[in-house]
Parts: sequence; structure tokens; C-alpha cells
Amino acid sequence: MSDNVSKHTVTVTSKGISMAKRKRGVYSEEILDADPDIRKGDVIFIKDIKRVLQCIGISTVSGEELRTTSGRSVIRSTSVIRGNIKLPPSGHTWKQTVQLNEPLLNEAVNKSVKFVRSTVNKYKGRACTVSLSGGKDSLAVLLVTLKAGIKPTILYADTHMDCDSSELVKGLVKKYGLNMISYGLPEEVFYRNLERLGPPSVDFRWCCKVHQLAVFCILSEMLGKEDLSFVGLRRYEGATRMRMPKVWQSTTTPNEICAYPIMDWNALHVWMFLTWENAPYNKLYEEGFDRIGCYVCPMSNKSVQMVHIWDSPVAENWMNSIKEFGQKNNMPQVWYDKNLWEKRCYPADVPGVAPDVLKEIEKKQKRPNYDIRIEDGYSHSGRVFDPAEVLPLLPILGIKGRMEAGWLLTEDLKISPDGKVYQIREDVTGMRKKAEDIFDLSMMATMCLECSACTFACKSKALELFDQKIHLDASKCNGCRKCIPICPAVYILRPRNKS
Repeated sequence: MSDNVSKHTVTVTSKGISMAKRKRGVYSEEILDADPDIRKGDVIFIKDIKRVLQCIGISTVSGEELRTTSGRSVIRSTSVIRGNIKLPPSGHTWKQTVQLNEPLLNEAVNKSVKFVRSTVNKYKGRACTVSLSGGKDSLAVLLVTLKAGIKPTILYADTHMDCDSSELVKGLVKKYGLNMISYGLPEEVFYRNLERLGPPSVDFRWCCKVHQLAVFCILSEMLGKEDLSFVGLRRYEGATRMRMPKVWQSTTTPNEICAYPIMDWNALHVWMFLTWENAPYNKLYEEGFDRIGCYVCPMSNKSVQMVHIWDSPVAENWMNSIKEFGQKNNMPQVWYDKNLWEKRCYPADVPGVAPDVLKEIEKKQKRPNYDIRIEDGYSHSGRVFDPAEVLPLLPILGIKGRMEAGWLLTEDLKISPDGKVYQIREDVTGMRKKAEDIFDLSMMATMCLECSACTFACKSKALELFDQKIHLDASKCNGCRKCIPICPAVYILRPRNKS
């Protein structure tokens, strides 16, 4: 970070530290001391009464208000600090902090470099790639990889609606003399998917699955070979990531092994390393953003997002599309005014919103779940099933079928227009699996999200996307089924019934 951007400190009580470590808000009553020049949205260091650094947070008020505001949260914790990180006396510069922690930083970097080299040696013959997003973590991974003597190919999923990341990524590629493979879905696809699924939310991030994960499947195919992809994932970012291994086989991109060189770093390690390397980074971090995503991302820091005025037609289009969705679905005005679209489920009480209004909103924007439930037959729940749209895709499963009085008939099964599945013969085995496979095709046929991942995965070129739907040339299909597991409509909307 630049020298003129200070990292302010706040000292809090033991109760405040406990709340911060659990990612809860810290109330002003727990503030013992705070730098007076803290601004709303600033990144701050949270220290305990022994002046030991414990957490990194975001101030939701100014330094003066930190101790005078009562009865509400004034600090949002973002990261728990692990490791013996030192702070110089009050009034320090950021570079002084980095210099003081140079031995600690050296240890972390050397460990990550050693990990990169050993992993590359283990998976010899694979192309080395870095999934670069324009955020701080993927940038740190790139620098670690370069320090290990590896010049990776950059994979970049261009969402066309990120916060100034595209130009930064291009600049990094040029600065370090790297090759890049980039791909992105047209912006209008996002808005059509918003109409289908509703606005992306914290608890239903379909946008990442379609516009990033599916695109990375495409990038893997464009690379044309098996790759070892170094990714900027850190275990302290969430409970799920805490349990992940440092190297694993990707389930959505079979050609790819994913590895996480900075898995054990915290955010402070990352920022000290970028300062040490004098690396270019997205300047929105200096405005208080703790993560860089797309415009109006529901995962963004709200206290910063609300005061930042985006000078972008993309951001304006995004907000207008959310407003139009609310109007079409008769959402109450409070849904838009209070950004309630950012969640699908709410706590029991939301300030300023009546409980009955919350229930109404939750019902209207309930996350779709197209699963099979067992009744008299196997029933497709969540929406009306259209057998006629599934029929053209049956060759993918190696199944022949026909339509009869609105029903879809195969050799073993018959499926009604409302999605109930019945067996034709009593000796049919694996009926549920066959029904599951057919309903996966139903998602591909009737809920296509226009990502094109299946068309890239299909080596026989049997699939084509046009008129906002997927179409199959049965004469070219070899029945490999590689198109099914990478379809986001399948893995987003069809969670398997575990019972």
C-alpha cells in the first residue's frame, strides 16, 4: 500500500476481541482507544488491552464516533490475525510495519515458494496457470509463483462488470511478460439470468457459478492441455475453506489440479508482501474495500459500497435491472431501498421492516430447488416439467424416447407432463438414477443459463447454443456425458436428495 495510506489502530476490551474473532460487530462500548483520524470505511488493526494485534476490521464510523456512538456496532471484523505480527509505536507508517515484520514475511514467502516448486515437480508435464482476478490474493499468488521461477499462463474470467480489474490484469500480464487466455460471457447474459433466477445474493451466488466457474471450465478447454492452476484461496476466509486441502482435483474442470500457495496466509501477510514487492494493485482497496468483486456485489463491504458512487454504465444497468425485477415481481419498495435483494433468507427482525413484509419477500424470492421427491412415482418438484424439451437431448444418455399424449416414454420409464416418473416394467433396476439423469437433462433443456461451457467441453461438436437454449445434433453425439456435470443449471439448481 502507498505510504500515505495509514493502517489505523483500535484497542478494544476482551469482550470486543471475542466478538471480532467470531466475525461479529464490535460495539462502541468495547472501544478503549482509537486513532482520531480514522475515516468511515477505513481498514483498521484491532488490538487487545495488551496491545497485541488480534484482528483486521472495517470502521463503519469515523474515529471520533467510534467511542461516542452507543448501542450499535461500529467495527466489522474481516480477518483474524494468526502469527506473531508486530506493530511499531503509534504514528507508524505502513512501510515501517512491513520492515518490522520482514523475518516473519520471509518465512511465509519461502514456505509458499517451496510449496509451488514441489507441487510443480509432483505434477510434471502439466501447464502451470494462475487464475488472476485482479484482487489482492490472486496477485500475491502470481508473485509467489514468479519467485519460484515459474512463468505461468494467466487465466482470466472477464465478467465485463468487475471493478476496474480488467485493465489491471492486462497491465500485470504486460509488466511480467506473461501469456494470458481470457474469456467472458456477454453482459446481456447476466441480465437474462437475473430475470430467471433473481438478483445474486449472499446465500445464492449463482453469478459466480455461471460467470466465473463455468467460464474457467471454458478457459481450461481453451488451454488445450491438463494444467496445474495456482489459486489465491486462503483458509481464514471461511469455514468451508478452512477444511479444504492445499491441492485437490477440480470437480468441475477434470483437466485441472488446483493448488493454493498462500492457504495459510492472513490478509496482513498479503498486504505486507504486496508492499514489499511494490506490486500494482486495485486502488479501490485504499477506499476501504476489503474485497474486489463486481459492481454492486452482494458480498462487498456495505459501509463502503453505500458511499461509493460508481461512475460506470455497467453499475447503473445492474441497479436498474434489480429495480425492474422488483417491479415485475411486485416487491415492496423497502426490498430495493434497504438492499434486501442481497439475501434470500433473513433473521427474525430487520430494523425498519415489518415481519409480515419480510415473510412476503422471502416467499417471492425463495431459492429455486428442482429436486426429485418420492410419492406414487418419482416426482420432479419446483417447476413444471416439459418432456418435449427433454426428448431431443436423450441421445446424450444413450436413451431413445418418444412422445405419446404429452408423456415422454423411454424403454424403461414414462414421465408425465408434470414430471412424475413411473417404471414401465417391474424388473427395472436403477430407476432413480435414470430419473436423476433425465431431470439433469431437463435443467439443461429448460433452464439453460447460456454459459456455453457444455459446447466447449463437447469434443464431437454435437452441442450448439442459439436462441438462448442448448441444441443437440444427435448424429455427432458420442454419449460421453461430459456436458452434464459442468452445466451450472444442473449443479446450482439440482442438489441431490441425500435421503
